[in-house]
Amino acid sequence: MLELSKKYAHRGGSGFYVENTLAAFEYAINLGCSGAELDVHLTKDKQVVVHHNAKLNHLYTRKLDGNWLKQSEERPISELTLSELKQYEIGVPNPHTDYHKKFPKIIPAGFQAIPTLQEVIQLVKQKSDEFRLLIEIKTDILANSHFAWMPLVEAVLNLVSREGFTERAEYCSFDWRSLIEIKTRQPRVKTWFTTHPLDWLIGIEEHDLSLSCRTQRLRQLRKAFASGKAPWFAGYQPTTLDEFPEMVRRAGGDVWFGYWAGFSGATIDLARQQGIEVAGWTNNLDNRNDYQAINSLNLDAHCIDYPFDEFIETKN
Repeated sequence: MLELSKKYAHRGGSGFYVENTLAAFEYAINLGCSGAELDVHLTKDKQVVVHHNAKLNHLYTRKLDGNWLKQSEERPISELTLSELKQYEIGVPNPHTDYHKKFPKIIPAGFQAIPTLQEVIQLVKQKSDEFRLLIEIKTDILANSHFAWMPLVEAVLNLVSREGFTERAEYCSFDWRSLIEIKTRQPRVKTWFTTHPLDWLIGIEEHDLSLSCRTQRLRQLRKAFASGKAPWFAGYQPTTLDEFPEMVRRAGGDVWFGYWAGFSGATIDLARQQGIEVAGWTNNLDNRNDYQAINSLNLDAHCIDYPFDEFIETKN
């Protein structure tokens, strides 16, 4: 079986610990991963925190009094101060949801608060001299404002610089505008230009998609793409699926970071011809056949919930 040169733990390795927790990142380091992907947002008091959703997530969040957060109580990160966020625990799946079924190997952790990016960086520096962080800039990709993401970009770059972590930080985003800005400020930094599953953008029936997508979201993405002016492409929107590698290169990207099942030998060859690397992201890939398939693509890297195949189940 081919081995990938780089293995990044998706959200810290959310197959093992609740996503984006310090426990997850420490475990990914101990596993020997090349790095971990994580998501960042700004709090009300402009602190950079690591959390996937733009709101609190009831699937694994409970209050300090022990009561689980209800879905109706999910508040936006941007409306909470860091002190308020630290009043929630996120180390254990909510037993009243199906989260534990999605990740049956997950290990309940002791008290885990939503971490700051600074806390994650300091943990990494303490535990490893090589482990890298792939920082996803989370933005509203459908927003037409070209600068809505600027405060987050500036806060992240300033923090990474203060922590002396610039050489080990990489950046990804579905919003290419933010990556172009980062590349302008730090030309040597590696940027991973993220793309949706390509069949989300064309007229494939929902039941035939390579990865499910909410109907309303799918319609929004397809409408924007069909206009030829989808804002998240920053003026570099491909007109055909084969043009994605060229547009990533023209926009200044170092890596085309796409959904793994949309890649083929031909599309990877197109990227290599453009002089860019190819990395695949997955969504709860826990099937050994699929794991072997992603390895066989000979990608430069992949980002996965279970970074090593000994954790993958064999399914008939």
